[in-house]
Amino acid sequence: MSLTSHSRDTLEINNLSTQDDFFDTSSEGEGYTLSNATVQIVSLNNNLYLDGKTIVSDGNLSIATSETDTYIVLGTASTKALKIDSSQRIDILSGKLRINGSDGNPGQVLTTDGFGNISWSSVDNTQYAFAGFVVDGSATITASSTSENVEFEAGSGIAISTDTSSDPKKITISNTNTAANAFTTFNVTAGSGSASGSDIEADSSTDTLTFIAGSGITLTSDANNDQITIASTASASGEQDLFKFITAPNQSTISATSTTDTLSLDTFTPSITRTEREAKIEIETDVSARSVTLKSKIPITHSHSGKMPIVLSGGSSSGVPLKNHFIPMSVSGVTVNGGGSDFGVSTRAVEVLERDGSTLSRFIMPPTTSGRSLLLTSTLNDGTTEQQEINMGE
Repeated sequence: MSLTSHSRDTLEINNLSTQDDFFDTSSEGEGYTLSNATVQIVSLNNNLYLDGKTIVSDGNLSIATSETDTYIVLGTASTKALKIDSSQRIDILSGKLRINGSDGNPGQVLTTDGFGNISWSSVDNTQYAFAGFVVDGSATITASSTSENVEFEAGSGIAISTDTSSDPKKITISNTNTAANAFTTFNVTAGSGSASGSDIEADSSTDTLTFIAGSGITLTSDANNDQITIASTASASGEQDLFKFITAPNQSTISATSTTDTLSLDTFTPSITRTEREAKIEIETDVSARSVTLKSKIPITHSHSGKMPIVLSGGSSSGVPLKNHFIPMSVSGVTVNGGGSDFGVSTRAVEVLERDGSTLSRFIMPPTTSGRSLLLTSTLNDGTTEQQEINMGE
């Protein structure tokens, strides 16, 4: 119904020449009828106007019922559209609502700006959510309705607890098994020995690492004490300190090529036949200095000449002949066999060539103070001298 403004000058409100009033006495009913006129009801302070279309008051207008269990119905075309009952509930019987001439769009809702103004508004009611729960190797879980829940089930060794009082809400998943620290990867590295192969990684919780005893190794497992004993069965059980290299001044280095290599120290055996009473080489060890000293020994012979063993720069053994050397002496008052006063004193000498190879010189060896051996004096490259005691028997 449209709202019509009224005044005394409007067509609806103005009296017409044809205006009349009468009581209807027809069989359809009776009442007071005004034709072509607007009814004005004057109260103490306000006026109420009624015509065929509009009810207007120049003051506050109330439409109500005064009795309980009564209601007011508004409608058009003989159809109820709005109902207000005695509990003050407004029932939109038509199920239709238009705001400021707008029906709104599908999905829109009625909202207020807090100042009494209402309108149609679009509200995003969707929440961030996952379309499904994916577990590798298992079927994807997808909700079949908006009210369906996902249930977490605690497996063996797992505990799940919820906290609904916290903000945000919490789900705690914990391990109930007592786990020890463990290595996931085993690596082998060559230290002073050798190593080969790639890293060993556990592929599952039931994987077993197997130790294999190689050559010269024994493995003993002790299930009661949870231990594995690794022992060597090789010679000397691998527990002694060994030397890998043997060196000597001006000599080639001797290297061990296996764990069973043996270093042999041998004396020099001359190629000539003689009666010998002592070894040609004296071997002396020094534990603190970790050294082996080889000393040459001149054999006692029953000849007036022998050989002094030496080691050449190439490492081979040889010998330098010792020559008898006589020194003429003169005495008085003593008769020398054969006549005269001269006789010869015998000693030993080493014959050597000069650098030019032309002159043969002799190094004469004087006796020691005890008179039991001879002294061979050598001059080293640095100018110092060194003496060797040569034991010669007559």
